[in-house]
Amino acid sequence: MSDYKATYKLSLKHIEELEERLDQKDNLIERILYYYIDSTHPEEGERTATRRIYKLIYGDSWKNYIEGEFLTKEESADWFDDNHDNYLCSGDHIANMSYLDLAQWQVGKGGEECR
Repeated sequence: MSDYKATYKLSLKHIEELEERLDQKDNLIERILYYYIDSTHPEEGERTATRRIYKLIYGDSWKNYIEGEFLTKEESADWFDDNHDNYLCSGDHIANMSYLDLAQWQVGKGGEECR
């Protein structure tokens, strides 16, 4: 059991490192977007350019990435409705867990000493 615990803890550490790398990449993408917005179509206002670029990059899910100040009231209401449905009305929590959540839940069933 000791080897299992060590492997589990090392796996969690690896996942934390991967999540940190993903956060760094997300930050880089955001910086690139801002530079791109500033450098293209100078006659376009910031709001219009930002909306156009986010739609181009993220497609139909662009509202989930752009800052709320760039959304119209109707778009903001749509965003809220979509996310409310996704987060609160998505069904059974266990059925919607990530693999990491499932692994932690599975290990936790064996006792608190495994955490």
